[in-house]
Amino acid sequence: MNRNQHSVEILSLFLLFCVFAGAALLVIAAGANVYRQTADSLENQYHQRTLLSYVSMKIHHYDTFGNVFISDFGDGNAIELEEEIDGKVYHTLIYLDGNSVKELFAKKGARLDPESGIEIASVQSLDLKLIQSGLLRIACVDLNGQQNEVYVHLRGNGEAR
Repeated sequence: MNRNQHSVEILSLFLLFCVFAGAALLVIAAGANVYRQTADSLENQYHQRTLLSYVSMKIHHYDTFGNVFISDFGDGNAIELEEEIDGKVYHTLIYLDGNSVKELFAKKGARLDPESGIEIASVQSLDLKLIQSGLLRIACVDLNGQQNEVYVHLRGNGEAR
């Protein structure tokens, strides 16, 4: 009888250990899933904010009277930034081409192909609107459907072309 009682105790301890180990694995798996979702969300927000910050800083760099325009290019509107280098006028365009926000630098009057730009970020959409004289709204929707926007005050008032 003593031997049977000892076997039952060992079996019950083993079952208790298995239940504890299973519960620990479930908690670890749930925690890893939450961590992955949080990390993905933070990465998406980082990329979107970086894009909006980059575009805002680029606009501020060129923002003098008559150097910032909204024009049609690529798959919608584009920010057109104009500058003069050694007596020649150049344009920097920031625009949407498919699911890519791209930047293209070229001499004014050059024939431009939207596919020639350098990709800055991947997004679902990019919306550029001159809300009122001197206020530009830049909104983008990332590949996961999250929308962010920024408003940029233009010292040179900006204009649509």
